[in-house]
Amino acid sequence: MSIPIRRLWALALLLPGVACHPELEGKSFALALSAAFPVASGATQQSTSDLVIRRVWEGVEPDFWSAHPSPDGRFITETDWTTGDLAVIDLQSGRLERLTDKGSWVDLSEWAETSVFSPDGQKVAYTWWHEDDEGYEIRMMNVDGSEMRVVLESPGSQFYAMLEDWSADGEQLLTLLWPDEERFQVALVSARDGEIQVLREWSETPLFVSCDLSPDGRYVACDLARENVPEERDIFVLPVGGGDPVPVVEGAGEDQLMGWAPDGRSLFFHSDRGLTEGIWMVPVTDGRASGDPVLLRGDVWRMEPIGFSRDAFFFGVTTQRLQVHTALVDLTGNRIVSPPFPVEDPSGAGGPLRTSSFGAWSGDGRYLAYFRFPRMFTYNPKLVIRSVSGDETRTIDVPLARVAGNRGWSADGNGILVNGVAPGDDRVGIFRIDLRSGTTRAIVYREDLEDAVSWTAVLSPDGRTLFYARRPEGSESGSWTSSMPFPVVARDLASGTERVIAVVTGLMSLVISPDGGTLAMQTFDRATRTFGIAVLPASGGEPRELHRAEDQMVGFTWTPDGRHLLGGTLAEGTSKLWKFDVRDGTTTPLAGTLEPGILGGLASLQIHPDGRHLTFESGEGRGEIWIVENLPGTGEAPYSP
Repeated sequence: MSIPIRRLWALALLLPGVACHPELEGKSFALALSAAFPVASGATQQSTSDLVIRRVWEGVEPDFWSAHPSPDGRFITETDWTTGDLAVIDLQSGRLERLTDKGSWVDLSEWAETSVFSPDGQKVAYTWWHEDDEGYEIRMMNVDGSEMRVVLESPGSQFYAMLEDWSADGEQLLTLLWPDEERFQVALVSARDGEIQVLREWSETPLFVSCDLSPDGRYVACDLARENVPEERDIFVLPVGGGDPVPVVEGAGEDQLMGWAPDGRSLFFHSDRGLTEGIWMVPVTDGRASGDPVLLRGDVWRMEPIGFSRDAFFFGVTTQRLQVHTALVDLTGNRIVSPPFPVEDPSGAGGPLRTSSFGAWSGDGRYLAYFRFPRMFTYNPKLVIRSVSGDETRTIDVPLARVAGNRGWSADGNGILVNGVAPGDDRVGIFRIDLRSGTTRAIVYREDLEDAVSWTAVLSPDGRTLFYARRPEGSESGSWTSSMPFPVVARDLASGTERVIAVVTGLMSLVISPDGGTLAMQTFDRATRTFGIAVLPASGGEPRELHRAEDQMVGFTWTPDGRHLLGGTLAEGTSKLWKFDVRDGTTTPLAGTLEPGILGGLASLQIHPDGRHLTFESGEGRGEIWIVENLPGTGEAPYSP
């Protein structure tokens, strides 16, 4: 089974391809630590002669977003995405050690996400995606993996939780909660009985939220994106006893919260507000800024905060990102001819480190279109049109707030169809980007589709019909699971009329044939824990199963002649290709493997009109863990690996 992605939020709506367990997103980096740049006008710089920044770990695919350091600084919590288990990185040995043992993805499609150590370092609290109700719950266990208990049960599939911090007295867990699609909360959850104390509620999710509880438990610091400017953040302090958030760091630039100093007298943050990216400090008294921000160290790039131990701060740096790749195959000889090559530099050696995603060949085969994201997945997208000959590259600023999928080229060859979010009103839908003018127009909005399931919508090649799955009949919003029967609907986009063409149990994804006459789908049988591949006439009828196996297809596409389906599996870090004959279901593995394959597998798989060149997302994620010592407000140096 493939590895589930995190943090898709509302962007996954109308996302094509795999449903419940799609592929991981990639991350990135380039880090240089040297003398500080000049300080911007009006700012103050403190001497950094005593500040120590050093690397303590390097390895494959760290998940800095869900990580937290132990109080003594020896361990970092982690999710082992090869299985979904909660784990720790031992900075002394460099090894990753699992705290849970759930088995493989086929054994159980559940996983750990965000986690925090208790103040005494004896317990770990963590969020867990639960398969039965397809929602998150908060769990706790001893650091040796014993005595697991559920602190807060999941009320349903719309419920999402992120652990941010643990109070110094061990009584409260600082948590971000999404009770449903319309509410976001900063809350304290009792570590004893799961009682929730909501500190602040928003009607929609503020972008780029991270929070930290002050050592005395009186305040919560948060970084929040400015309205309609997701790449710029400010830092606020929220009184636990009640009241509005108080800004302590404002102004142009991206201010990223690091956390409270252990003595509680200041906040540290990472910012590009000067002439460099660096570590800043602002003094805070009684929940308000009591002085100007001070630059402590410049030239610290692309920090991904992990958090404070008792005496130092840990952060991650991603050194390699997911990229669109191309490879050559021989479908007649059933073999992979060439290894994959990335379309962008995965290490960022040629410039800023970026993610490239969602590749699609033009109908005439002359161009490859894909999206480039500078830092965070789906935000600030650039559309890149690159000629196959290599003599032409165009970059187009995409006038959408976010992009979450490439549906390919329009029938006339002058547009790209994408899943995205409109700027301003945050309406999710399918959009057409005009390649001549760079403008966009909505083809259909999510709100116009009756009970649409987020992962299934697919457009016919002529762009006139949208096929999608509705929420299972008789179920209420948030109460259905992936094993239920889904009505598959054909919607005429011109008239808005709809009709049900089939009912499919365990539907996970839809792809349509080049002539628009047949839908192929992947299904999941929860009882047998197997995945099926079936075909269905676009005009309606009964699905016909071609294949069933334990491995999920993380990439799935038609061949140009419509006679075969190609699917990619990912098992133990190795990606393989399979060919399925649509007429009789004959399954043929292609000789050879497609490496690298740890992160992306074969997501967004598509074949060139010549039937020989593939494009897909793949790449090995790599990263480093760094430590900052001797920060103001900290004590002696922590444990040193």
